[in-house]
Amino acid sequence: MTIEKFLKKYKIFFVSGLPKSGTTWLMNMLNCLKEVLCLGEGGFFFNGGGSIPSLYDSLVNGLRPWYNFIAHRKKNWVGLDEFIQTINRYNFLPSKILNESFDRDLKVIIRLAICYFMEKAVRNDPQIKLIGDKTPIIQPNRLRLMNTIFPEARIIFMRR
Repeated sequence: MTIEKFLKKYKIFFVSGLPKSGTTWLMNMLNCLKEVLCLGEGGFFFNGGGSIPSLYDSLVNGLRPWYNFIAHRKKNWVGLDEFIQTINRYNFLPSKILNESFDRDLKVIIRLAICYFMEKAVRNDPQIKLIGDKTPIIQPNRLRLMNTIFPEARIIFMRR
């Protein structure tokens, strides 16, 4: 299923908040409804303080070196050819252009990955209309990131 079809079929939400703020209680309450599935701490944006990095952090750390390598090649795969300057047979790319392009592409990849995993979770349940994830947040910038990647999603932030 494509992202467009997925987002037409399901509404996405995120339950977020500081640890011990009631996010698990709200997740359990939402899961009592037949049409709602709230996944528990998928680790998309924050790892919950564990040793396994979040999906976002894993992709940033794993893709950035590859992206930098590919972007500096002539006829690269990321479409930045017009910005490359070749000096003494070495290709240079302004870091601002590279970072903006990487951030844009990373958001698309994260969006695809999260929709893919959510779609797998609801694949065999035709009653589900709303799907979400409970994500504890310690870093405030992650809320902005969630909103940027999923502008159509609702974010429920719990505080004590």
